[in-house]
Amino acid sequence: RKIRAEITCEYPKRTFLNTHGTGEISNWDLSDASGFITLVAFNLNSHTMSNKLKKNKAYEFTNLNIRLASDAFKTLPHQFQLLCTNGTNVKEIDFPVDHQHVCYKFVHLNQVNTIPMHSIIDVQGRVLRDFGISTGERNDNIWSRRDIHIDQDGSHFSMTLWNSQARLVDRNMVGLNIKFKSVKVSWFDDELIILYQHSNVIERSLYELMTPVNQVKACIDFEYYIDNNLDIKNSHIGPICLLNIFYFLLNFLDHNNQHNNDQIAHILQQFLILEA
Repeated sequence: RKIRAEITCEYPKRTFLNTHGTGEISNWDLSDASGFITLVAFNLNSHTMSNKLKKNKAYEFTNLNIRLASDAFKTLPHQFQLLCTNGTNVKEIDFPVDHQHVCYKFVHLNQVNTIPMHSIIDVQGRVLRDFGISTGERNDNIWSRRDIHIDQDGSHFSMTLWNSQARLVDRNMVGLNIKFKSVKVSWFDDELIILYQHSNVIERSLYELMTPVNQVKACIDFEYYIDNNLDIKNSHIGPICLLNIFYFLLNFLDHNNQHNNDQIAHILQQFLILEA
């Protein structure tokens, strides 16, 4: 069967390691009048298709397989994915696509906590905070990341934009009213600590903290912490309270020395600037 579609998104090539050795995987989002679906290619097919497929170009595909999409890795709401095989053929075609009428199915931010994890949804809101663009390298690939904090009618959430999306807006995004298509619902950085996973918190203010001592990353939900600690008189997180959180999360008490205490003081200074 032939598939005729346009490449609307090309994801960075990734590598993986399994019992057979090191492999690579490439992903693209395809679009036609019926909607969107992801195309996946592994190893040699990944290399071959990466040289042929270009974003915003249309192609005709034959000899594709279909498989269930993994909830943990999918980027579109479609429950299936297309898989390239050694027999897959592709050729570029003329295929007009109407980009002016994108269909959104918005989920209000106050409903996000009630839907299953790994759901792919459309959302809209106003940007309250823009933490800027950071870059790094993983598996020989350079990545860019931009964390923002959005609001819709008093419901707040953190969002992460990756790579080209992170650089779409070349100024501070605070105050912009924006809408997103195909947003994935997940724990903040996929590392929200277990203690908070089953808490009934409607509005989350999560902060990511990195200790220079052992490069441990912690995500803290301060609204949950405030609501469940009666000794905190107001919404300000003071140094003693924050030290208690760090001791709990990062086991600093097991390494209590002057060097670590100096590092903790440095972290506190960084955090208080961020929190302010």
